Amino acid sequence: MAGSMFFLGRGSTPQTDMEVHRVEVGKPHPYLTPPPNGGQALSFATGFPTFNIFLTPPLQAEISSLSGTCVACGIYTDATTVVPVFVFQGKSPGAWAIHAPIDDAPGMVQDWIASDTNIVNFQLMDRRGIVQVLRHIGLPPDVLEALKGAASKLRHPAGIDGYVRALETLGEDGLWKWSKRWIWDPKRKEFQAQR
Repeated sequence: MAGSMFFLGRGSTPQTDMEVHRVEVGKPHPYLTPPPNGGQALSFATGFPTFNIFLTPPLQAEISSLSGTCVACGIYTDATTVVPVFVFQGKSPGAWAIHAPIDDAPGMVQDWIASDTNIVNFQLMDRRGIVQVLRHIGLPPDVLEALKGAASKLRHPAGIDGYVRALETLGEDGLWKWSKRWIWDPKRKEFQAQR
């Protein structure tokens, strides 16, 4: 995204004993194993939110979208879950919404809340675990504050039951409809709050 800034502050380094690995496009992910049915999950093991996405090819539309512009972001919350939502638009028609609940170990989530980093990482892999796209974006201060504020109100790990219920009840469109949203304004080159 043009004009994005990343704050790699003190708290942005991994706070776990995990080994540091090199993740490269076109190579197998060094430590993630594809789940049997694919899917996407959100992890804080690196010190900041990382969406790990495993999909079945063909992936041209997803690769194009994730390589394009982050056109919107949002936060869906209810009493049991916080779900960040990011919408990417590539050169091809249509957009791709990426979402997953904050459902990680309490220490990892608290370390991220206390950090001063604004980075969000996206890793798209195929069903064999081969990395197709790596993408990093920087969250604007108001989006970051809202996301951390929402995450701080839940017990972690929150479990994915609330997320599954929201998807079953609302669907992906409803998840977005009931989110607090920010839309990218290309003229101002910034996200504008929508509600």
